[in-house]
Amino acid sequence: MRTPQRILAVVSSLAVGACATSDVVESEYDEVARIVGAGITTAEHGGELGAFVDSAMLARDQLPAGFKRELGLVSGRHGDFEHRYFVVCVGADGFAVDPCGPGTERALVFGAWSGPLGTATHEGTLRRGGYWTITDPGRATTTIAGDTWFEYDAGAYRITDYRDVMLVVEMDYQAITAGGMSAAITLEDGAAEPREIVGDIAMTFRTATITLDGVHTTEVELNPILLR
Repeated sequence: MRTPQRILAVVSSLAVGACATSDVVESEYDEVARIVGAGITTAEHGGELGAFVDSAMLARDQLPAGFKRELGLVSGRHGDFEHRYFVVCVGADGFAVDPCGPGTERALVFGAWSGPLGTATHEGTLRRGGYWTITDPGRATTTIAGDTWFEYDAGAYRITDYRDVMLVVEMDYQAITAGGMSAAITLEDGAAEPREIVGDIAMTFRTATITLDGVHTTEVELNPILLR
């Protein structure tokens, strides 16, 4: 298992190694960072971190407030965003654990969520999904690792990305305390050829630092109490 120090080293190397690979101007970086940042945590505990939090609860056999479970599929809403999950828990012997709970060594999660997202410049729909593994969800410190995809559609303006995720969760403090996400971002605005952006999102207890092409950095404040 990677340690928090190793994870942060990887995130730092990505930020240092990234270089400008497109002709994106400062105002365009600003808008991409706003949209990416807004999708990390949305109203009423939604968004990407909300999804990770929901899945950590499900791995402990705890149903998020307002959610329902039908035929193995868990669904519910965080504000304007609809979230859906399918979770498979595995014990130390490699066999499925049903229900999830104390005997779970790993939880395999498939998740998807979507909803409206607007900025001062664009009004669109954010769609996100992915799959990830939660290791030792019953312990005080656990890790979440996997891949997610992102699409923001505002007509002619469109952003897509694919991310590698590695996060450290301190269950006793109910917070994500370290780790990050590396992203391959594509920007389409109808006026030029699609442009590629190298993205890095470094997570700490209270902030997400978004770095684009190694030249544009934005900080997003997070609610430190993330696990509900």
